[in-house]
Amino acid sequence: MNLRFICKILMFLLISNIFAQYQTCADINNKIKLRVSNNELDGALVLAETHYNKEGCSSDYYYNLAKVFLSFNKFDKTKKLYKKVLSEQSEIYDLVNKENKKLEFLSFEIQFVKSFFDKKASSENVKMEEAAQSAISLYKKIINGSGEWEQGEPFDDSNSNNSYDGPVYAVEAVPDSGNCGDTGDQPCGNAVEAVDPIEGEEFTDWSFPDFGYLHLLISELYKGIEDYDNAVFHLRQALNTNSFVEDYNNKMTEISTRIAIKGNELLRLNKFDNAIEKYTLALSIDSLNASIHYNLGNSYFSKNDCTNAIKSYKNVEFLEPLKFKASHKIGLCYQEANDYESAASQFEKAVVAIQQLEEKYMPSYNELASSLMKLGSFLEAKQYLIYIIEESPRYYKAYETLGVLCLESTDPNYRSNECALENFEIASKLQPNNHRLKFRLARLYNVIAEEYKENQDYKNMNSNLSEAKKYSRQCRKLKKTYGGAYFELGVAELNLCNQSSGLKALKKAAKYDRAYRSSVKTIIKNMESYTSHCE
Repeated sequence: MNLRFICKILMFLLISNIFAQYQTCADINNKIKLRVSNNELDGALVLAETHYNKEGCSSDYYYNLAKVFLSFNKFDKTKKLYKKVLSEQSEIYDLVNKENKKLEFLSFEIQFVKSFFDKKASSENVKMEEAAQSAISLYKKIINGSGEWEQGEPFDDSNSNNSYDGPVYAVEAVPDSGNCGDTGDQPCGNAVEAVDPIEGEEFTDWSFPDFGYLHLLISELYKGIEDYDNAVFHLRQALNTNSFVEDYNNKMTEISTRIAIKGNELLRLNKFDNAIEKYTLALSIDSLNASIHYNLGNSYFSKNDCTNAIKSYKNVEFLEPLKFKASHKIGLCYQEANDYESAASQFEKAVVAIQQLEEKYMPSYNELASSLMKLGSFLEAKQYLIYIIEESPRYYKAYETLGVLCLESTDPNYRSNECALENFEIASKLQPNNHRLKFRLARLYNVIAEEYKENQDYKNMNSNLSEAKKYSRQCRKLKKTYGGAYFELGVAELNLCNQSSGLKALKKAAKYDRAYRSSVKTIIKNMESYTSHCE
């Protein structure tokens, strides 16, 4: 920022200050009333804060400023402005006097409930939930009125005994489930008129049904005991009353975050339905939180509900286009549905974001290559895999995928058992505890052995069968009940003329994985084709 620009800003602020000093009380008052009438409360508050200490203005001026401060729960400033009005007799004196007493009463009641809760919550014999429910019940009485005269409420003391003796409506206690008054379906008590009232005495049972701050206080108590449904209900009540108070919106975001954190805990515990419930509630409060949409998508994804997972991940893409993991997960969902064209498109989107962010997230490149292989684009798939190996030579999945490409390609230009074997072995060395890689190697060595068998090259056949046995046993050691390991071991043993060991392994393959049962039956029926070379 250059010196000339700074000078211009300072000059602007100086002129603004001077201009503000010369605005009349009437000018400011009219601007505040206009902004209030247009529901521009934030702007009205800025004006009120700026001209709060202006002296020599009318009672109407101070009263309008006080109403703005009261809307934002700024009790101290409201009271000070009320006192300015009450310091001189004016046509609004009685109105302000009543509102001032009501505010004093409200402030006292709020402070009383807060002290009551703090004392009860600190007691060793009282559970936090019980303390919160008691405080909530008291706040609800302030909102709805207690039906009883309390110190501070105005009454007509006709017999001059300084206490209220008139018609009192006592409230019979109703078991409070914690939802009393929340939905409007359950009353908080049954009103019963007292007998033999002193005629003439009346009291004003002050209530504050439209005071959002009380709902905020109730919401905070519910939040403290993790009753988020009621916390949200009361915070929404606060917003319905005073939607312009920024703190209420901030509290909404805070509650949404807390609920989402609870969802995260449930997701880690694999309680996916419960996690979905929490994330859905959190998003009903804050629908623009991409992280919550992403975790909701993860919950559905973990349940194999790809339809709803895609919807959630799409919301993430809309809110944060560079959130590449969402695009990646959508691609995985399309792969599950065998829609490889859509999958490739999503992985490409993820790769673009990864490159923009200069990240090194190789799974998207790898899955893009896998999808391209399914679409028959072997050259492009191989190029992506070579790129991964150059950038991250220890990323074993790239070697595994390249091995699959060499093994399963329908294009003879890319099909090669030697290429597949080389890449599977590199992957297995990088990831020695991966049973799937051991299985791939066992199966490939059996395939190669079969080719030597057809050419009656029994020496090389036996050599490859020994490797197949080795990797089958390594796979079985890593995962004892893996049917594939027993199947490849059985095939190798039969070809090595170990019929008893081969049949035993094949039966275990059928036991541990029913997908092999049909193949095992076929082998047993055609045993001779496996042992015809044996002496």
